[in-house]
Amino acid sequence: MELHVLLRFYIRGMDRNPTEAIIFDLGRVVIHLDETKTSNEFLKISSFDESDLQNALQAEPYFNQFERGEIEAEEFRRNVSRTLGFAGDGSEIDIAWNAMLGGIDKPLIDSIIGLGEKLKIFVLSNTNIIHEIAFNKILKDSTGHNNLHEIFHKVYFSHEIGARKPELNSWEMILQEQSLDPQRVLFLDDRLDNIEAAASLRMNVLQITDPYHTYEVIKPYLS
Repeated sequence: MELHVLLRFYIRGMDRNPTEAIIFDLGRVVIHLDETKTSNEFLKISSFDESDLQNALQAEPYFNQFERGEIEAEEFRRNVSRTLGFAGDGSEIDIAWNAMLGGIDKPLIDSIIGLGEKLKIFVLSNTNIIHEIAFNKILKDSTGHNNLHEIFHKVYFSHEIGARKPELNSWEMILQEQSLDPQRVLFLDDRLDNIEAAASLRMNVLQITDPYHTYEVIKPYLS
């Protein structure tokens, strides 16, 4: 179903359960994201062809471990280098790893800041310290803000909270800490498995696949 149709159904239900808080994912919701760019960069520094590389990477547990904060950045770089058969500098791993991160639209950030004057707004993102540093640089260059903490009421990064979506305790932590009624929370994410998990906790959900769509969702709250 198209976003505008889903949004119309959602807005119809706002009077029954007025939204008090919105939880934002980052990739494709706030920041443009293209994972194929990282895959292409990994291919350049490995001896694999494309299909073999994807199989090799998908078999590795350290990506999820890094997102949960269970391993440090240097161990992550060593593991990626080992998988790729790459003997170069760790900075090249960072460049390839961050290649997926696209731009951030200042008008969207300005709208989110305006939204924060009316509702509680949070971030819940599966991410890691390498991406966090890169994201903050993109944010600073694009909007002048140093980090997301200047924009949202609170930011929950998986590598800091020790849980990653779609693990239910990712959301339960926020709901409990912020004393939120899940039926008055809207969760925005690009991944269907995360959307389904959040919905199982009785939150309102919308799947967003492009930051341009995020403005359509928050626009009704800005008037």
